[in-house]
Amino acid sequence: MTFAVGEKVVYPNQGVGTIENISTRYFETRPEKFYLLRLVCSSMTVMVPFSHVEDLRLRKVTRNAEIARVVAFLSVVLGIGFVVSFIVAYGAVAWFLGWVRKHGFAPFAVYRIILGSAVLYWASRLGG
Repeated sequence: MTFAVGEKVVYPNQGVGTIENISTRYFETRPEKFYLLRLVCSSMTVMVPFSHVEDLRLRKVTRNAEIARVVAFLSVVLGIGFVVSFIVAYGAVAWFLGWVRKHGFAPFAVYRIILGSAVLYWASRLGG
């Protein structure tokens, strides 16, 4: 991926920066091109070699229209997830209440005590 001078880019773990210059440095006889990047949050400058742009995951700043599209998609997905989880939770609680009415609460209490004891035993063996 190539960038132009003045373009805003995202430098992961550092934030947004502006490409201020493109320069070439020589290492022995081998030339290497660099982006000179000024970070917005700290005004620090960073030299990023062209050969490491992919490794560092340097990328263009996402446009507002793209963000709006992603948010709209996620809103639909989260809405569907919310409805499905509500229906499943309602069904599970309704089934459990019916089971308790039919069998009483004692079997459930015994199951919880046995399971709780097993978890405590397992945790004490793991921690020690």
